[in-house]
Amino acid sequence: WLWIAMALLVLVLWTYHLALLIVRRLGVRYQLTTQRLIHEHGILRRVTDRVEAIDIDDVSFVQGVVERMFGVGTIRIVSSDRSTPELLMPGVAPVKQIADMIDEVRRKERQRRALHIEAV
Repeated sequence: WLWIAMALLVLVLWTYHLALLIVRRLGVRYQLTTQRLIHEHGILRRVTDRVEAIDIDDVSFVQGVVERMFGVGTIRIVSSDRSTPELLMPGVAPVKQIADMIDEVRRKERQRRALHIEAV
């Protein structure tokens, strides 16, 4: 009985993680333009958040040991946007390149509008 119980537990955990992966893949979408980052989430009810690139204050990312092996991580965006002051983007690959891309869009938009990064 112990082996059957352990096998069922492993099956339930794998099913849970597979369902979570499917929901994240189908239910979350990010779009980066030259002026804003658009975050859409939800499967049945879609919610869209827009963060202006000029409002982004900091872009960082976190990777655990296993995530580093696969080049996946969580990007953390801190902004002065009232509705989304902090945005976490889990499961992004390649995390370093995407975080650098978001930071570059932020810098270019601030330069375009003649704002100094240190002044904001």
